[in-house]
Amino acid sequence: MPSLNLHARALASALMFLTRLPLPARWQFPPEDLQSAYFPFVGMLIGGFASLCYELASLFWPQELAILIALAATIWATGAFHEDGFADSCDGFGGSWDKAEILRIMQDSRLGTYGCIGLLLILALKYAALIAVPAEQMIPAFLLGHSLSRLVSISHLSDLSYVRLEGKAKPVATFLSYPQLLAATVSIAPLWFLIPGEKLLPIAAALLVWRFWFNRYLQRWIGGYTGDCLGASQQVSETLIYLVLAASL
Repeated sequence: MPSLNLHARALASALMFLTRLPLPARWQFPPEDLQSAYFPFVGMLIGGFASLCYELASLFWPQELAILIALAATIWATGAFHEDGFADSCDGFGGSWDKAEILRIMQDSRLGTYGCIGLLLILALKYAALIAVPAEQMIPAFLLGHSLSRLVSISHLSDLSYVRLEGKAKPVATFLSYPQLLAATVSIAPLWFLIPGEKLLPIAAALLVWRFWFNRYLQRWIGGYTGDCLGASQQVSETLIYLVLAASL
């Protein structure tokens, strides 16, 4: 059985990879220690940070402004890591029908029209959905949104192959076994008890439909995934969670 030290190294590596939070030098480990199975747990920590920022901001400002501050805080904490991937994916898939060209566009650091419009729309959707979420469900929304969306994102590693020789996902460009995926799911399972029961099935259904469709889409157009694609999946999954929580079901 892996030692606790190995788990700690993998968790610290995941924190370094997914966030810009300052970590002691002794917690900085090589890319080989990185394991994507820890990403949902890191997402839960990011959701906790968003919740803390929201609660503090709520002491001074209306809910709408507190939500915006919490969203901005998570973008700072993650360095817009997944947002960047989503924008690049919009540019790539929106700008070409050819695999090689799609990959070339996604690798371009410049933001194009599709990426700009897509990023503005998904940020607006997140904000509008969170405003409609009942105040008592705001913290569960942040916790579940950031953790479960990262679970959906890494689940693509179980079915698809990495299609670049190099890239931002190269350290995690390995096959994720179903037992590892199950372990990642169990690590955030207690969060399901924080939301109303009538919302559980719609959230699960929405995420499963999205994952199935996006898996097929990626396989069809580029034959696998890139780091940008994982970021896009995370962003869409997070937005879907907020939309379901905001819906009158």
